[in-house]
Amino acid sequence: MSGLIFALAAGLYLNTLPLRFALDDDMLLSMNIFTRRGFAGIPDILSHDTFYGFFRNETNFVAGGRYRPLTAVMFAAEGQLFGKQMRAPDGSPLKDDQGYVLYEYPPFVGHLGNVLLYGLLCLLLYRLLLLLFCPDTKENNATGHAIAAFGAMLFAVHPLHTEVVANIKGRDEILCLLFALLTCYWTLQAYYSPNKKTLYMAGAVVSYFLALFSKENPMTFLAVIPMMLFFFAKTDKPIAAFVPTVVRYTAPFVVVAAVFWVGIRGQIVGTAISGNVTELMNNPFLRYTGEGYVPIATGERIATILHTWLKYLQLLVVPHPLTNDYYPRQIALMKMGSPTVILSVLVHLGALAYALVRLPKKDPVAFGILFYLVTFSVVSNLVFPIGTNMGERFMFIPSVGIVLGAGVLLARAYARRPAIVLGAVALIGVLYGAKTISRNPDWHDNYTLFLADAKTSSNSAKAQCALAGQMLDKAEKLANTQPIDWNSLTTISQEAQVLLDKSLSIHPTYYIAWLLKGDSHYYRRGFSEAIRCYDQVEKYKSDETTLDKRRAMTYREYGKYLGSEKRDVPAAIAALEKSYAIAPKDRETLRLLGVAYGYAGQHDKSLAIFGKFAAGDPGDPQGPLFIGQAYFFQGKPAVALPYIRKGIAQDPSLEKTLSPAILQALQQ
Repeated sequence: MSGLIFALAAGLYLNTLPLRFALDDDMLLSMNIFTRRGFAGIPDILSHDTFYGFFRNETNFVAGGRYRPLTAVMFAAEGQLFGKQMRAPDGSPLKDDQGYVLYEYPPFVGHLGNVLLYGLLCLLLYRLLLLLFCPDTKENNATGHAIAAFGAMLFAVHPLHTEVVANIKGRDEILCLLFALLTCYWTLQAYYSPNKKTLYMAGAVVSYFLALFSKENPMTFLAVIPMMLFFFAKTDKPIAAFVPTVVRYTAPFVVVAAVFWVGIRGQIVGTAISGNVTELMNNPFLRYTGEGYVPIATGERIATILHTWLKYLQLLVVPHPLTNDYYPRQIALMKMGSPTVILSVLVHLGALAYALVRLPKKDPVAFGILFYLVTFSVVSNLVFPIGTNMGERFMFIPSVGIVLGAGVLLARAYARRPAIVLGAVALIGVLYGAKTISRNPDWHDNYTLFLADAKTSSNSAKAQCALAGQMLDKAEKLANTQPIDWNSLTTISQEAQVLLDKSLSIHPTYYIAWLLKGDSHYYRRGFSEAIRCYDQVEKYKSDETTLDKRRAMTYREYGKYLGSEKRDVPAAIAALEKSYAIAPKDRETLRLLGVAYGYAGQHDKSLAIFGKFAAGDPGDPQGPLFIGQAYFFQGKPAVALPYIRKGIAQDPSLEKTLSPAILQALQQ
């Protein structure tokens, strides 16, 4: 059965092996300066916020910070061991600004690692469930074996896990749960093996450290471990007398958690877990007033949270449709009287009541419910905000409690109606497996993922904006391909703008959407509209680092368009002067502005601009050529011709760009 579980779990994700990078993979892999250094980057990975290698500054990247170095260390090692050394254009090893050789991480290795680790995780879950329900291996406990098999198989095939396994970055979730369950497994082994207690507990402590280094969520296992001992550890002692034993086995993990949280994580990113966030994309519990965003009422916030709790349960039973994006307003703001909110309260209170009533009986279904509620608490938005309404990856750990409880119920039914239960499990397995396999290809890259999920998350400002961004990446490539296919470029940018308008209707101050909307106008040569969009960006995000570059380029291309196609030289000069004011060293702007001044008869200005053009790159033969032309049309041929001859001597092909008057003067 162990081999079957592993093969089932890994086999369902074999079609992820050809996938590329998607979503947050850039932050940890393809664009993270530390992981790209290979082994040399590991010290920095261990001593910085997990996102520092991507953002490369010491700002608070995500509220509360993130310290999850284990996966980043693995990625760095895999990049050097299995990736290609990046090369400069001259073939030499490519190095960063600190002299470190860089490596290109191979997506195949990342996906293969996730597949194998997921198979190992499901195998471990099966072995843990066996230990929980069949601690005596000599005992012929068919029900215990059925629980372990049903529970592990349900976990292995569940489509809700595709976000974790199909996305390379999701390895932090896999390792987090893998080491957390291993901690539980070795703790129970220590309890049942007095002669090897020290060895097993040492393994459990190390495993718990690794779980915390993967992600912060295993802090909840400080409650799971004592619950597990209470429900499943075989003992003849009454409950009160067994409490000291539970405390003794749990205490080492409390120490580990304190050392990690305060002594390690706290020293690097601090001990806070949230912050005051006023951006809708990082705090969904805000409302736009026309002047800005303000927090919604407490009742409305709690109602919206309760609604998502019911949505999670729906996805655990019927995992369709799936999406990576539940950002505002994919989940609408709810009222306490909403039917889904009332139903959510009834379901969760009923489940909690059942668990508490059945607690003295040590009903494993009660344990499954409590496991779910405890591990879900930290991602529920009730204890502290997580930055979004919900996410399918947040169910990865809590779903263990659900499949455990489901396994128990199926095993009980199996004892009475084996054929029906086996048929039902087979049907669920086929449906869930088919959904998993069909969902995996959506994670091929950002474009395929956003194209699929923008349809599902049609009310998410982020989903619409993200797809528009991918479309505009295609537009940029078209714009840089000669000759430009203006029909395709216009069509793509118009389609992107429709998405961006939808995004801005949901989130009017979404600066990324305004930025991209400006780009969509730019690619259609709607330069004035592009500038107006960029002005909105400055209004909502004054420190946007790419804004000046975009404005300068827009004014430059606007000036070029006005001069070459509209023949409006004064308007062209006005636009080019604005570009020059923003980017005074841009050589194309200098060239165009010098030419425009020449056409306008402002030869003194033309000469001054071309002088700056030549000084920017003394080796460029166009520099002296342009200066000579400016002098010539200024009426100084004797001064002009030496400059012109110098330019032609450096590049004879430039001679054909000269006017007939200059050519005649050169021949005299």
